Amino acid sequence: MSMAEALERYIETRPHLAAKTVHFYRSMVEGPLKDLAYLPLDRLTREQVRGLHERVTPKSGPGMANGAMRVAKAMINDVLRDTDLPYPAADIHYR
Repeated sequence: MSMAEALERYIETRPHLAAKTVHFYRSMVEGPLKDLAYLPLDRLTREQVRGLHERVTPKSGPGMANGAMRVAKAMINDVLRDTDLPYPAADIHYR
């Protein structure tokens, strides 16, 4: 499952999400996270996530980079609730 697929599943299973939240999550996946959006989550590495954060920070600021990481974390955690993602994706930890 990719980040984009995980996002759609996340939104579909949470009908209570505010429209602004859905818009924000989609804007993160289509914006800062677009390089990872269609990569299978079981192939996502810590280095890719760190590199993405380092590329987004100078362009859009640390707030945008951190927001994108929070969305990525939410999608990964949601998938992990019912799917065993093999290392390395299951080993990505955020502060």
